[in-house]
Amino acid sequence: RATLSFSINAENARTITPSNLELSDITKITLQTEKMNEKGAYEVINKAEDTFWETNDTKTAYELLTAEKFVFDYGTYNFYLELIDKINPELTVLTPPKASYKVNDVIKVSEVNVSDNYDESPAVAVFLLNNKSMEYTYYQVGDSIKLNKAGSYTLIYRAYDADYNMVYKRYVFKVED
Repeated sequence: RATLSFSINAENARTITPSNLELSDITKITLQTEKMNEKGAYEVINKAEDTFWETNDTKTAYELLTAEKFVFDYGTYNFYLELIDKINPELTVLTPPKASYKVNDVIKVSEVNVSDNYDESPAVAVFLLNNKSMEYTYYQVGDSIKLNKAGSYTLIYRAYDADYNMVYKRYVFKVED
């Protein structure tokens, strides 16, 4: 998800030390030196890779991140990091339900505003939970719900992104005879 590309020439040749990276923010590290050859094509010179969730062995990645120095020759190099998105989407329910309704009332599942720091379209799920029986029914934004039975209910809006960061909005209401 993150790519760093830079060129090194005689004027700015130096040693690069990685900084501002935490192991907890990274799921996969690929340190792949792709140097541009005389024909303008990239050739892989060296490659080291570690995937945290597949190997559970962070030694390679840890060594890549905490190595004192990476020394590079002149040329252009590309590095690839896949970062974990730890930020929940933001969810606003535009018309929350009232505190109470009568049996046979019809309510509409409200429109929502949902945004995320990474995903353009986080998913939204809506559930109506009967608080006594613990049974639930899935609905979509815009659906109508006929309230057939008296009781206590919770209308739950859930938004989640591709990394399954979730946010919930819960609304408890009564349905009376």
